[in-house]
Amino acid sequence: ISKEMFAEFAHNVEMHEMNQDHVVFKGGEKGDKFFLIIHGEVRIEVDKYVSTSVQSSPLGQKKNLRRSMSMDIGHLGPGKYFGEMALVDKEHTERSATAVCNKHSILLSVSGEVFHKIF
Repeated sequence: ISKEMFAEFAHNVEMHEMNQDHVVFKGGEKGDKFFLIIHGEVRIEVDKYVSTSVQSSPLGQKKNLRRSMSMDIGHLGPGKYFGEMALVDKEHTERSATAVCNKHSILLSVSGEVFHKIF
C-alpha cells in the first residue's frame, strides 16, 4: 500500500482493551469493523444446531428437540486479524461467526469505510 494509504489507515485506527469473555461481535450482526489482535487471544465460534430425540409420553412417543450450541472453529493470537469477511462481500454484511476474547486482549479496529479505501 502507498504511504498515503498507510497514513490514512494509521490515522483511523481505534484501540480496544477488552476483558476475558468479552464478546467483540455476534454472528448475524452487521459487520462494520475489521480487527487486528495486538495482545491476547480471540476465539471464533459458530452456532451449530443439534437435534435430539426424547421420549415425550409414557406410551413411548418420541419428540425431536432442536437446540443451538456454540462450536469453536478457531483461536487467534497477536498479529492475526478477523472481521474482514463481513466487509469484503458487500451483499452479505452480516457477521458469519461470533468473536469472543479468551483472555484480556488489546485489539485495533478500522471502520468498513477506511477498509474499503485501502483494500
